[in-house]
Amino acid sequence: MLKKVILFVFLLFILQFSTVKPSYTAGLSTSFGKILIENLQIGETYNTKDLINLPLKIKNTSNITLTLKVEPAYPGKNQLEMDFEAIPDLSWIKTEKEILTIPAKETRETNLFLSIPKNKKYLGKKFIVYFWSHSIAGTGSIAIGLKSKLLFTIASKHSPLPKGGAFQDETGKIKGNYQFSVLPYDIVVKNIKMGKVYNLKQTLKIINPNKKYGFTYEIKSLCVEDVGGKPKEGYEDTPNPGFLTFNKTKIFVPAKEEREVKMYLSFPKEKEYKGKKYVFIIQVKILGEKVHLKVLSRLYVTVNK
Repeated sequence: MLKKVILFVFLLFILQFSTVKPSYTAGLSTSFGKILIENLQIGETYNTKDLINLPLKIKNTSNITLTLKVEPAYPGKNQLEMDFEAIPDLSWIKTEKEILTIPAKETRETNLFLSIPKNKKYLGKKFIVYFWSHSIAGTGSIAIGLKSKLLFTIASKHSPLPKGGAFQDETGKIKGNYQFSVLPYDIVVKNIKMGKVYNLKQTLKIINPNKKYGFTYEIKSLCVEDVGGKPKEGYEDTPNPGFLTFNKTKIFVPAKEEREVKMYLSFPKEKEYKGKKYVFIIQVKILGEKVHLKVLSRLYVTVNK
C-alpha cells in the first residue's frame, strides 16, 4: 500500500531587512514560509508545484524592481527543528529559476525540485533545508531578502510509486492541485473576559481555487506544541485548544468558491488565566485525498486581568 504524502503549509509573511533606511518601502513576502512534507520515498524526485500547486512565490511589496537570487542553504545549528537534521547535500535541491526579476508590487515564482538518492541509509530520516532569496541588483545600497524552509521526512520502508498510481499520471509525473487558502493568517482578540462565550466577529474563510474539483476540509484547534512550533514572544501556548471551537468542524467547498466558518472562544473563570496572552493554532486539513495539505492560521488572545 502506498504511504500517504502529508504536507503542512505554514503561511507566513516574511520580514524585510535592509542595511540602511530607504526613502521607499523595500520588502518581500511569500506564502512559502515553512512547509513540512512527510513519507517521501528514496529514489524519487518531487516538485512542490506538481504535488500541491505550491511553487516558491515571492511578491515584491516595494515600489522598485528587484532582482533576486534563489538558492538552497544549510540551516544553522540554532535553526534545526525538533529531531530534523540538515539536508545531507544541497545537490538534492534544484530551482527552476535561480534568478527572479520582480517589478514593483508584482509576484514571480520558481518551481522547487527535491531528488532523494536511492540509498537505504536515508530510510526513516528527517531533514530540513532553507531557501535564501536575496537581492543582487536593482536596489542600490539596500540589501533585502527572505528565507523559506522545507522540512521533509523519508518513509521508513521503500515503496516505489508505480506509474499511473495514486500519486502519478501515465507519464510518471507526480500530480496534484490541492492548494487552498485560509484567511486571515493571524487573528488578534483582546479584552477577553473569563467565564463568557464569545462569538468572534472575525470568521475563518476557506478558499478553494481549484477550477474543477471541490474538497472537504476539517477544521481543528491545536496547541503550538502540536505543530512543533514556539509561541510568539510575549505569548504562551494555549492551555487548552478546546477553549476555541467552531460552528463546523468539516465543510465542503466547491470548485472556485469559498466558505466561512464561525469561531467561538471561552475561557473558564480561573485565576491562572487572568491577564495572560495565549496563542491558538487553527488547522484546516483537506480530507479524502492521497495528498494531505494542512494550512495553519494563528489566533492571539489577551485575557482581561
